Amino acid sequence: MNSLKIIYIFSGIVFVSLLFYEFTKPKRFSWTPTYDVNDKNPYGLFILKELAGDIFSKSGIEVYPKTFYEYLKEYDVSDNIGIYSKSPKNFLMISNNIPLSGSDVEDIIELLKRGNNVFVSGLKNDNITKLLGLKSQYLYTPFRSGFKYDTTNKVLQYLNDDESFYLPISSGDYYKFDSLMIYPIDIYAVYHYYKPNNENYPVIIGTSAFGGKLILSSLPAIYTNVSLMNDDLRRFAQKSLSLLPDNPTILMNYWSEESTPLRFILANNSLSYSYHILLLTIIFFMIFGIKRKQRIIPVIEKPKNSSAEFISTIATLSFAVKDNKEMALKKINHFYHFIKNNLNTNIFFGDKEFYDYLSGKSGISLENIRLLFKLIDDITQLNTIDDKILEKLNNEIDNFYRKVKL
Repeated sequence: MNSLKIIYIFSGIVFVSLLFYEFTKPKRFSWTPTYDVNDKNPYGLFILKELAGDIFSKSGIEVYPKTFYEYLKEYDVSDNIGIYSKSPKNFLMISNNIPLSGSDVEDIIELLKRGNNVFVSGLKNDNITKLLGLKSQYLYTPFRSGFKYDTTNKVLQYLNDDESFYLPISSGDYYKFDSLMIYPIDIYAVYHYYKPNNENYPVIIGTSAFGGKLILSSLPAIYTNVSLMNDDLRRFAQKSLSLLPDNPTILMNYWSEESTPLRFILANNSLSYSYHILLLTIIFFMIFGIKRKQRIIPVIEKPKNSSAEFISTIATLSFAVKDNKEMALKKINHFYHFIKNNLNTNIFFGDKEFYDYLSGKSGISLENIRLLFKLIDDITQLNTIDDKILEKLNNEIDNFYRKVKL
């Protein structure tokens, strides 16, 4: 079994094992704060949607995934053709952080002027608190909170209530009033500290200065699923929502923390399984694609030595032509090139100094040198030569090659 098959088998086993583990492992919750009305994880608002449906059961509840501006735009267009009635509505907006811009605040005021009610629960709503002459202040201390609940008109007022709620939250924001307040503010709920100074810190406030009722809460975490599982917190949330009249209620889901498609995918079990399977498939594809892919490299044959073939061809041709003189001259020219290239001298016939130099340089006797060059000189003088003379020339030159000392 080759290594590639082993990799395939091992990868398949790992893939099946991961799938088995994924489908059999205990279900885990995501503790990421989403504040999404469809999220059933601890920090979603799924239970709040059901709770609001019970409180406003006569008029019903609707989830709206857009902004106030878009709602107003649809309201104006649709109202002309009778789709929306002009009856007042409640708008609930709950999130950990609600970055309301100046134009968002203007849209909220426009809704209030039309007789609607707006409930906003979030941290650091600077633009809307500045409008009311307030600011939100961070507070870190365990607290108790009290409501005064008027069963006649369902208006909650602060303190002096027989029922107190212990809120298992150790930190949060409260509203601090400015010395120059333009609008009248109602305080509905407070952080109440018995020690050391028996102080109250407003956490739910409201005003009707713009027409409809505007309610602000600095405790968005109280409305999440994990908080509403607590009986005290559930009753606390019910009473705060009951500050609103029983009108058609719209949950604004645009400001939820679920701002990316990936978070929505991971929050849904079926989509989460599909997403992880896709990731595993991509990983396996990358593993199997590690093997280098390229065109087949052609086999390059070793170059043939054509010199021997060329010599054989020339020899065959010369033998067929039978021109001994021409063959002898070629042999002599090759001999001259050998002397020039290897013994570094030119050819000088009949020159005694040349013969002496060549004899000393090659290590061949002076007599043999003279006889070889005399044979060459005689052949060059002849018009034709027979086979014996050609053979003798060939033997003498080959003998020179064997004896020469380079």
